[in-house]
Amino acid sequence: MTINYIEKNDVKLFSFSRHDFQSFEEGEFIDGGWDYTKIGSIPAQSAKISDVIQDIRKQFTLTSTLTKEILCNLDANHIINILIGLVSNIPDHPTNYGWRATQVILLEELKLRHECIKTFDPMFPVVSVD
Repeated sequence: MTINYIEKNDVKLFSFSRHDFQSFEEGEFIDGGWDYTKIGSIPAQSAKISDVIQDIRKQFTLTSTLTKEILCNLDANHIINILIGLVSNIPDHPTNYGWRATQVILLEELKLRHECIKTFDPMFPVVSVD
């Protein structure tokens, strides 16, 4: 999956949602998130999310009722719980079931691996697949 951004002086700016207007002091901007891309004076660039995650994680915020957190400040359990919440809110529909089930399985595996690493449980070693 790709994301659009603008870059100036080695600083990247991303728009993550509609109307979250992001700008440099000189007025160059990006807006629109995943719905559209609107830019001003600097051409938009595109990259795989995995290639720019180090920049994204310092800007992407998650807002709950009480707090607003930058992604890089969240611990792994918090991220896993957010993903579980997102997956559990996918409407039940025959075409969504397989996708949702796969996501839940993967999330459960992440939770298991995270717990094993945290407790160093030799009964459930984390195995890397090469």
